[in-house]
Amino acid sequence: MDEILGKGLNGQIAVVRDRVSKTDHALKTVMLALFNPNEIRAWVSLEGCSQFPNLYMFNKIDGKIELHHEILKKAVTLADVINDRMGKLREYPSLLHHFSLYVLHGLLEASSTMHSKKWLHDDIHEENVMLQPQQDPSDSPLRLRMIDFGRVKNLKEDRVVNDIQGIIRIFTSVYLTEKFNDVYDLQKNWETKLDKHSDDFNLSYDHKQELLALVKLALDVTLTKEEEDLKRIVSKKLKDSREEAPEILEDIAKLIFPENFPDENMDVTDGPCVQEINYDIFAVGK
Repeated sequence: MDEILGKGLNGQIAVVRDRVSKTDHALKTVMLALFNPNEIRAWVSLEGCSQFPNLYMFNKIDGKIELHHEILKKAVTLADVINDRMGKLREYPSLLHHFSLYVLHGLLEASSTMHSKKWLHDDIHEENVMLQPQQDPSDSPLRLRMIDFGRVKNLKEDRVVNDIQGIIRIFTSVYLTEKFNDVYDLQKNWETKLDKHSDDFNLSYDHKQELLALVKLALDVTLTKEEEDLKRIVSKKLKDSREEAPEILEDIAKLIFPENFPDENMDVTDGPCVQEINYDIFAVGK
């Protein structure tokens, strides 16, 4: 029985092992009738971009498309982070503030990378973003990775509204647990709801005003140029926060992934089951 990593829009993802190399990777299987050819086109064009898992190979077999890709080791969805791993983090306003900006910036990095290659993800939500703890001492304590290109489409006239609205809803969900019912709810009620939640969560005046200003800016983003401007603003805020507390991201990682720090004090101040198989495949780039 394969270890099931998750389910995408149109397919299931499992861990498999190649008999020759003895290495594990992820396998996503999609029925041909449900397959979006742009999924492969976009994924190949994003090869080497760190914001996404690497696509290794793909194959058409028995009415299905098989996509072989990188396993994001120890990663969890942002939905899991928000629902199950942020209780302690919310006790520290400065850490919550920094982590929320970190997520917003990471999402903008990923989306702007896709948009620069003329792709619209069109399905950005908490289940399609993974947070990965440090895998190597030289890595950042956390990495944000965007997944599932099952609905990807060609970007037309540099219009990025759909992706930006998805990003806003994740940002406010991380910060204040408010992800809005739908896009209409976001557009109509964002200020009223965020104002109330900011008070409920005892955000400082400065953090509340910053949040409202960022969401207003983001809602005005329609084109790739405006997206880049927003990303620069968030990057500056994140840099300023990091300069005040250089170890802040590591402190956040300890609270979200305590299992990765079993020998450390968690007080913070302000063998998968796999199946061996062989494949005749089309290697990416060949």
